[in-house]
Amino acid sequence: MCTKFYGECVFPITIIDQWKKLVGKKKWKPEKSACKLANAWFNEQVNKQDIPQEIKGVLKNRFENVRMQFASVEHKVYLDTKRAPSCSDIMIYAKANKKHLIIAVEGKDNEGFDKPVKNWLKLRKEGGNRLKFLCEIMNLKTNEVREIKYQLLHRASSAILEARKNGYENAILLVHSFSQKNNHFENFQDFGKIMGIKAKIKLNTLYLSKKIENINFYMLWFNSNCKEWKVYE
Repeated sequence: MCTKFYGECVFPITIIDQWKKLVGKKKWKPEKSACKLANAWFNEQVNKQDIPQEIKGVLKNRFENVRMQFASVEHKVYLDTKRAPSCSDIMIYAKANKKHLIIAVEGKDNEGFDKPVKNWLKLRKEGGNRLKFLCEIMNLKTNEVREIKYQLLHRASSAILEARKNGYENAILLVHSFSQKNNHFENFQDFGKIMGIKAKIKLNTLYLSKKIENINFYMLWFNSNCKEWKVYE
């Protein structure tokens, strides 16, 4: 079977068990987001090989005819050092007419976004260097992000870095939530505020944050349990 999904951009994923091995047994449980995300994006029985239609419905007002070119599962992006890379659940390389875009997908159910930056710093001897690096990437000040969840900061940075590496002009941080109660959505909203989004962030709505070195940075929280997805601000 032809596939657009690859493990670390190297070997093709043609069956769901290959995805499972990449994720690992601890995370691969029916109630966990890793399993739900894989089944939402990939189905070898019907050869599902594209961005889910519901998500395309959110993107289409800004990105007409968006389609996946290929995707890397459990994709590592190295930050200031080769240690502790940012690992996206799926890194999507997509095209919409003449526009190119990176979509860093983070699956969530009831899991959180790690510790606030201020708590994370206490556990890392050289955390200050990494924090400075991430803030430079996102055009932020270190004192602005102390209350922000660390995972959101480095995952957003990985989207910008991947777009820069490939010469893409658009990058999207997409949280694909399966939570009935949208757990931790408020953390996403807080991050959006410091990224310059003035409107109150809503579900299933694509927001343009700001331009970072000629890269348009967008944020989207998509919940599979919410049907109101055709909204754009």
